Amino acid sequence: MKSFNNSEIFIKTKNAYEKQISNHGFSPRGVFWQSDNTQQSRFETLIKAIKLSDQNGKVSISDFGCGYGALYQYIKNKPFMKGSLYIGYDIVDSFINEAKQRFPHSEWICSEKILKETDYIFISGTFNMAFDKSISEWENYLENQLKECYAKTKKVLAFNLLYSEKAKIEQNLYYSEISKVFKFCDSHLGSTLITKTPGANKDITIFVTK
Repeated sequence: MKSFNNSEIFIKTKNAYEKQISNHGFSPRGVFWQSDNTQQSRFETLIKAIKLSDQNGKVSISDFGCGYGALYQYIKNKPFMKGSLYIGYDIVDSFINEAKQRFPHSEWICSEKILKETDYIFISGTFNMAFDKSISEWENYLENQLKECYAKTKKVLAFNLLYSEKAKIEQNLYYSEISKVFKFCDSHLGSTLITKTPGANKDITIFVTK
């Protein structure tokens, strides 16, 4: 995730994940997921972004906030990965190092920004942890991040968020307001579709197409 306010959020995020890893290891709980099942539900919904014409592969994919490579593990044998390029980005060094050990033939980059244009950009869970920021601060940060990611997208940007009837931050987690997310993405980015994520409570998946 990108830092702001003199890297405050960057430092807090790294510290939170490193502490979680030390307690739970490289696992869904180690990256604050509820369970294996909810993690896979989010992944399965995200990859619906892959166009029918790309199902046979030879596409390029960025995974922003890739963690230890769980999404890559999930998709690596899918038909659309044949001859495809995958790049995982994360700010936590230990995640990137773990992913490199597990999947040495893929590209893993420790960075707070996406560096290369790719057909698809997937972002899973990266924008949920808002710490002690106000709603307006976090939404401004989120919107700036989405603009940067969309600028690096050739076909579809797909990401997920928690949601509530009204936007809120509860126990350091940001819950978006669906209508506000749609209005921003559809007005400032591209054609937007939002669906509730099957199998993941209070979770939506957003697809923004160029």
